[in-house]
Parts: sequence; C-alpha cells; structure tokens
Amino acid sequence: MRVLEGKRLMKKWKTYFLYPFMIFLLVFIFIALLFILGVETDQNWVWICGLLIVVVGVLFLGKRSKPTNVKEGVKIGNVWSLLFFIFDAVTIVPFEGWNCYSDWRAFLPYIVPLVITPLIAGYEKRLIK
Repeated sequence: MRVLEGKRLMKKWKTYFLYPFMIFLLVFIFIALLFILGVETDQNWVWICGLLIVVVGVLFLGKRSKPTNVKEGVKIGNVWSLLFFIFDAVTIVPFEGWNCYSDWRAFLPYIVPLVITPLIAGYEKRLIK
C-alpha cells in the first residue's frame, strides 16, 4: 500500500512542479542563448517562438501528466500558471522590474496551461469512452 502511495506522490511531484519547471527552463535557455548571441530579444519572432515552446511543452507534458478528469486538468493548469508566474518573478523581475508585465503579451504564457490542460483531460476522457 505504501509503495502505491509513494508512486502517486512521485507522479504528483513531477506533474505539479517538475513539468512546469522544465517548460520554463526551455524558454529561459532559448531566450538566454539569443541574448548571448546578441539577438534583440524584444522582437516579435522571439516572443512567438517562446510562446510556441510553451504551447508545445504544455501539450506534451500535459498529456504525459495524464489528468483523469477536467477538474484535475484545471487544477494542473492553475498550478502551472502560478509556477510560471513565480519563476518569472524570481528570474526576470530582479533585472527588468515589474514593467516586463506592461505588455499584454506577457500574460499569454500564463493562460496557455489554463486552457490546454483541461482540454487534454476532456480529450483523453472522450477517447476512453
């Protein structure tokens, strides 16, 4: 019985913390590499590529987290969005300040998990039936 609880706890840890951290890390490395190469990181194509990394990461890892129902998908999406915001606040705000949120596009990566993870849960549930 304890082994089963341990596996559930490990799955929850990976689902709720490791997966959003991996997505954030990919975007952070992408932007950091562009910055190191001297590319202007405030261009539209950089923002679109970063958003695509978030969308693909949430699709892939959201499906891998296997939410059992839409309610769990909403819960996962909320936690991921909150963690994305915390990761940004810790890594970006000290250097750029809160004005990084002055553009409406800055909030789209936080909306992506809120929309996609419940859709994944609903889609998976329909496939099972």
